[in-house]
Amino acid sequence: MKRCGLYFISLLLFCSIGFSQTKQETKTPETKKPKTADLGIGAGLAGSSVFLAQNVKEKNSALGYYGTLTYGRSDKPYRASFEYTHYRNINIAPTWLNVKASSAEANLHAIWRFHKVKSYLFLISGVSYNVFSGYFTGKNDFLNLASEFPLEQSVSKKWWGFNAGLGYELYYKNLCGFITYKMRVGMVKGSELNIMDVCISGGVRYNVTMTPIGIALKKIFRGTRNRYYLNT
Repeated sequence: MKRCGLYFISLLLFCSIGFSQTKQETKTPETKKPKTADLGIGAGLAGSSVFLAQNVKEKNSALGYYGTLTYGRSDKPYRASFEYTHYRNINIAPTWLNVKASSAEANLHAIWRFHKVKSYLFLISGVSYNVFSGYFTGKNDFLNLASEFPLEQSVSKKWWGFNAGLGYELYYKNLCGFITYKMRVGMVKGSELNIMDVCISGGVRYNVTMTPIGIALKKIFRGTRNRYYLNT
């Protein structure tokens, strides 16, 4: 009987140890991927009709130099972008000469990610600040621009626009190539809403993986807060 009792107690101990081990294994927390953010710096070229309401001639687009800065988190389906384009001088002869134009934008991208081939398709919406200047001759003024601009003088026009468009980018490691198509809508002659500009841009961008700004700020403030307390 004593031997049977010892065998029984040994069996219970063995089972309890085995159960405790399996129970600990089921409670092991799963490792989660850390949240990251991408900061992208890019450059390229852009082609634009430059103030479509006045550039009525076909095949008269301006070529511009384009820079972009993007920021987005890996766990979010959107990101922010800041873009600037400076266009080379063109002539919209005989009405406009020595035309200069530039555009600064702040956009939001709604992203669809493809995983088999790392690429993104994204919708673009935002605002832009546009500058158009040139020498207005008044010749062949079919749009009656003389009612707005003085003849034979250098004039400029600045306007806010609302951007809408579509973009695509393809990745190779931290480098990506991108192309975007955008339309800018603004006010013509104070009250008339019109498409002011159509722009196609493309280039390359380098992305730096970093800690999200929100998480980094939380760590900083948490550290400064703990600095003023003594552990007792």
